[in-house]
Amino acid sequence: MSNRHLLCLTVMVLMVVLGLVAGCDRAPTPTPAATIAPGPTLVPSPMPSPTPAATVAPGPTLVPSPTSSPTPLAGPAGPLPQVLTRVPLAPTGAALDDLLLDPGTNRLYVTDTAGQLYVLDAATYDRLATLPAAGRLALDEAGQRLYVSPEEETGPVVVVDTNSLAVVGTVSPGGRVAVDSTRHRFYVGNRLYSAPTEDTPGVRVYDSLTLEKLGEVPQPGIPVYNPQRDELVIVAYTVYMADPGTWQITGDLLPDITTQSLKWCNGCPCATDAHVFADRNLLLVEMTTLSAGKGPGRLPQPRYFDATTLTELTDTAQLPALERACDRHALLVEPVDGRVYRQDNYSRYEFFNNLLVYDSGGNLITWRDGLLLGLTNPATGQMYVAGPTGVVVLDLGTLSPVGEFPGLCFHTLDTAVGRIYAFQGNDLVVLAQSGGEPDRLPPINVSAVPTTSIQSIVPSPDYAQDHTLFLGQGDRFYRSPDGGQSWQQLRGLPATDDWWTRGLSISPDFAQDRTLFAYGYRAESWGDGVYRSTDSGDTWQPMWGGLTHLRVYDVVPSPDYAQRPADATDGTVLAYARYQRIVPWESGYSVFRSTDRGVQWTLVMTQALSASPPAPASLLPGMTEPVTQFRTAYVEGKSAVERTTDGGQTWETVLVLPSEPYTTIKVVLPSPDFAADQTVYVLHSYGLLRSTDGGQTWQNWADERLVGRDYKNELTALALVALGAGKHQILIGTAAGELWMLDPAAMTWEPL
Repeated sequence: MSNRHLLCLTVMVLMVVLGLVAGCDRAPTPTPAATIAPGPTLVPSPMPSPTPAATVAPGPTLVPSPTSSPTPLAGPAGPLPQVLTRVPLAPTGAALDDLLLDPGTNRLYVTDTAGQLYVLDAATYDRLATLPAAGRLALDEAGQRLYVSPEEETGPVVVVDTNSLAVVGTVSPGGRVAVDSTRHRFYVGNRLYSAPTEDTPGVRVYDSLTLEKLGEVPQPGIPVYNPQRDELVIVAYTVYMADPGTWQITGDLLPDITTQSLKWCNGCPCATDAHVFADRNLLLVEMTTLSAGKGPGRLPQPRYFDATTLTELTDTAQLPALERACDRHALLVEPVDGRVYRQDNYSRYEFFNNLLVYDSGGNLITWRDGLLLGLTNPATGQMYVAGPTGVVVLDLGTLSPVGEFPGLCFHTLDTAVGRIYAFQGNDLVVLAQSGGEPDRLPPINVSAVPTTSIQSIVPSPDYAQDHTLFLGQGDRFYRSPDGGQSWQQLRGLPATDDWWTRGLSISPDFAQDRTLFAYGYRAESWGDGVYRSTDSGDTWQPMWGGLTHLRVYDVVPSPDYAQRPADATDGTVLAYARYQRIVPWESGYSVFRSTDRGVQWTLVMTQALSASPPAPASLLPGMTEPVTQFRTAYVEGKSAVERTTDGGQTWETVLVLPSEPYTTIKVVLPSPDFAADQTVYVLHSYGLLRSTDGGQTWQNWADERLVGRDYKNELTALALVALGAGKHQILIGTAAGELWMLDPAAMTWEPL
């Protein structure tokens, strides 16, 4: 169960745990929308006469087993799903809500947040009808009834005749609907958010033909019909079984929950939903841990039962996980090539995600920190992961991204015809499961960089000759080929949002190999891994091979990284990451090494968060640490600078900033020719300091541009570029998007 959609229940409050809201920085190139012709006038047909209820014999015990990969469907060679058409449905300001595919009539039923139900032909996508109904969809294919339940379970259930495509009535009060086709009945119930009282309504029983209320099961909760046992399941803190003939409770599926001495308590486990997958003979119960609002910690896994015998299946590593497409549609994550995909999630102040891969024997093969579980497609060997800004398509063989669909959520996968149905705002997007090519988005010229915070300044190692400069601003990078006179926005990296942190590293031989590395993460929940460009940022390729910790915060190429074939090169690069393994609980820093320029990574070491990770010089060939080094520190709560003159054996404090006005040291940088000029710079929130004697004494840069600065335009980034002949240039970025390119010899320096 994903932490994107888990409902954490409290005695009085429903807490929705971590919503990863899809944003859209860019959208796939649209294809012409299907022409929607008005549907014909439809006259309601007479309701069919009821037929005797079928006798349901107990089925055999079928333990779900991993499926093999069928032969991929014939089609174009593109590795991604291909957008076939976009069907505008919901009005402006509304969005699509739920979708149901009716294979018997080859129709699609789609609801939106504006209170409309759309009926589409699943072959042509022509609109057959638009009806006043909104919410969750449930289909009684045999009884020719469609039930539409309001999202918040506050309005009536709207009943639609699927033969005439007309509303035949409503049922109040509304709630979740379970269909019992054998008796021509449906059940309506409501989720419990706290212990029920005497006046809490039970599960209501209705005749699907007349909509007459036949009675009420005395137990409130969410109804789920189990055809394998001809039994009604009611989710109500625990899970009860009821006889659909007598409407009486016949058992308790989770007695360990019912017998808790203190029910509905903070920290108590409880059931939140249930699903019957009759073709897999599987009854799956979603669980949560009640929380007072800070989060329950590790999110519990679903509980699995044989749908016929109700025997609990405890070897969960061999069972398919549950995924809610578009946070609504419950689907099983199918095994592919004998591999079973599951996830662990943690939510308490922080949100951590682990994707787990098991073999068919339940043995853990590999895992990924910072990656969510998605929907698997055995036909293509891919997984569709609902990331923070859209759908990321992973190759299951390498667990590396193939491409993405910003702004989309994949709702329904129809493997019979190779179609994927997705939502994007008010549009229904129909995709073939193969044939699409990744977007190639070249850089675009911009008149100026945005007036947003400059988080990093990355000059070319040969800046004196090529004048190439890169800026990192939030989730975007900008490139200047002429020392800041003109700018281009780099594109082609995955879409991001305001929660993202991204960084950029440059090859020491950039003048020849044009290589860049981009990396990043979204808070604690999502990792961006590493992407590489070998054309100065025009195009990017994911470098995820063997990178099990995806929340990368730094990439450091070896000084001998050069890619020129004539050179004796090592192609070594390091990736520094943070990670959190949920089971067993283990957190810290990690360092990965690649000796093939990022294609494949190997874990070098892990380090507890309480200690600093090792310096790159200790792990990279050709790199040595200077004898004199500087680092930031805190002394009695004040931001400070420490210095070592013995290669890190001992450290001494050489600068302490005053706490008023509040200042934070952002970076300490020795000059490019420190051995000769003994110059070091310290950038803090509201100014720049310099020492020309190796940190013994300090000077303050006095400039009118620094007067009256606050958090909106504080100083944020510093870089130094060598100009030759012992000269260098200072580059400063601010939170307001200002970029200053300064000559230290022309600046006014005052003693501190």
